[in-house]
Amino acid sequence: MPNNMLTGETLEGQTLGNVDTATTLLYLPTPPLIDPQQPWDYDTLCSLNGNHWRKILIILAKLQAPDQDWRTYRDQQLLQQREAICFGTQLCSQRPIATTG
Repeated sequence: MPNNMLTGETLEGQTLGNVDTATTLLYLPTPPLIDPQQPWDYDTLCSLNGNHWRKILIILAKLQAPDQDWRTYRDQQLLQQREAICFGTQLCSQRPIATTG
C-alpha cells in the first residue's frame, strides 16, 4: 500500500508499548495515528505521522541502545520491552512512581 494511502487509529488516552515491562516511560501530550495490525512498526508510524514522530523514535532508540546499533534496536526492539510512550496529561497509573532518597 503506498504511504499516502495509509490510514490509522488514534491512541487517545492510551500507551504505545508495554508499561508493565518498560523501564523507561516517555510522556507526550499528543498520540500518533497507528496501524492496529502493526502498532510498533517504525516505518508505518513515520508514514502515518511524519517527520516529528521519526525524530521522537530515533531519539528514544539512541537513548535506549547506547552500546548497540540504534538503527537495529529501533527496527527490531523499540517499544516492545524496555520502553513505552504514555499520552495525555496524567501519569500512567499502572506503574508506581520511583523516588530516591
